[in-house]
Amino acid sequence: MKTSVVPELRGRGLTLMGFLEPSLGFVWGEPIKVRQQKPVDEKYLDEVHAKVAESVKDIFSRYKARFGYADDEILSLVSAADAKKKATSPKANHKKTS
Repeated sequence: MKTSVVPELRGRGLTLMGFLEPSLGFVWGEPIKVRQQKPVDEKYLDEVHAKVAESVKDIFSRYKARFGYADDEILSLVSAADAKKKATSPKANHKKTS
């Protein structure tokens, strides 16, 4: 009689990522109600984005101790466009030679 063993696939959360440090955790904030628009009004989009950014900062402030962040650590949100500008600026690419 042959028997087969099926390996158990386990990971962090519902993923196959290994059990590494720091531990993986999930938190949720309050839902942000939006209204559907076609075409999207840019002013309204900016308002919703500001609400999302404020909510993310609030969630970070409430739960940062649980995930090992110091009380004085702050969260900075950077747009993809700003991050790209900074990464490609001459100052960022300038290497100090000694």
